[in-house]
Amino acid sequence: MSLTCYYQNMINSKTSIEPSAKADIMRILARNIEPHAEILFSYLHGSFLAGDSPKDIDIGVYLSRIPDSPLNYELNLEVALSDAVRILPVDVRVLNSAPLPFQYAVLKDGIPLVVNDEEARCAFQERTIMRYFDFEPFLRRYLEEAFRVAV
Repeated sequence: MSLTCYYQNMINSKTSIEPSAKADIMRILARNIEPHAEILFSYLHGSFLAGDSPKDIDIGVYLSRIPDSPLNYELNLEVALSDAVRILPVDVRVLNSAPLPFQYAVLKDGIPLVVNDEEARCAFQERTIMRYFDFEPFLRRYLEEAFRVAV
């Protein structure tokens, strides 16, 4: 039985992914991201990390240069990674052009998957956290006023 069939049967029968299968999936993802020289670093985040029954795999990538069409880049990489993993769809977002709250959430809740440039990753992390905490009080006030909800 192939690895894909094994994991597909495991997911269908238990509706969950065991930690060993997650580790294998992470290795497959890393192996398929590493050849992309334009990806300075990537983060795994979302439901794949949070629980044992994820609906997809969320990956944030930081690029050496923002492509003319980040959406096309995301879609092409999603297809390639989904084909490699096969058992769950992969959702890719370019971190360079993502909204600040999303960037912060990826750093806060995610884990590095592939790091080709540690200096760039640390600079992004520092810049994002500093900007987020400068921005957060304004965001909180806006949400409270706009939706009349305590945040």
